[in-house]
Amino acid sequence: MAGHYPIWSAGADGTTQLLVDELLPLLSASGAHYFSGHDHMWQHLVETSSGTQMFQAGAGKYCCYEDSNLGTVPDGYIQFMISGDAGSGTSIGYDGPSKGAIQGGFGGFVFGDEAVQVTFYDQDGAVLYEPSPVKRRTAAMRKVL
Repeated sequence: MAGHYPIWSAGADGTTQLLVDELLPLLSASGAHYFSGHDHMWQHLVETSSGTQMFQAGAGKYCCYEDSNLGTVPDGYIQFMISGDAGSGTSIGYDGPSKGAIQGGFGGFVFGDEAVQVTFYDQDGAVLYEPSPVKRRTAAMRKVL
């Protein structure tokens, strides 16, 4: 599933409580994952009890918002994050730019029959992050749909 606003976000606009309360339980019950933007940063989060994965590719033409709402995200959920002006803020799962400052970027999503490969890129197309493919959870999803 995809939407504009993130469920959990450490960025300046932060967590969307309505999505935490209403959407996350539906995603968890259906076995779905979630893709969003809005906060100008990259994040990959995993809700630990259900395994629901959330990807936020919001850097666009500007990287990145500060992590001013980091405290709103439960401990252990963030697998990857880049924050701060030109990527100079807090990072999780990222060692820093290999080509200098990050001005922006985009997310790539390749959907297969059984999994989706997510890749986050900087403004020049250099790979910033590529986790293991996210496997489809069809049995649970079919029960809801």
